[in-house]
Amino acid sequence: MVEQPAEYPWSSFKRNALGTPITLVTPHEVYERLAKTDKTRQKRYLALFEKELTEYTLEEIRSSVNRAWVLGSKIFKKQVAKETGRRVEPTQRGGDRKSESFKNHNQLH
Repeated sequence: MVEQPAEYPWSSFKRNALGTPITLVTPHEVYERLAKTDKTRQKRYLALFEKELTEYTLEEIRSSVNRAWVLGSKIFKKQVAKETGRRVEPTQRGGDRKSESFKNHNQLH
């Protein structure tokens, strides 16, 4: 796509990391909580982009986005499922669906 986040025209990166005024961007409350001052907030936001994502992490992101599944911890997935009332990951395949161990395992998820 682009080499640097600031190169993408529809990104809020320039506003959040560099302080470039963009009238269409309203700072998110999570961004606002990064620090009390704009300069410190920008510095902390920029630090989020210093570490390159591993190929494994990129593949996890791509896979979840392409399949419309939630990416995150089991706790996070349970919260999203509860809030949205929809499945957040594919159902398990295989196994003896009539066995007690299979039924018990699926009740936990």
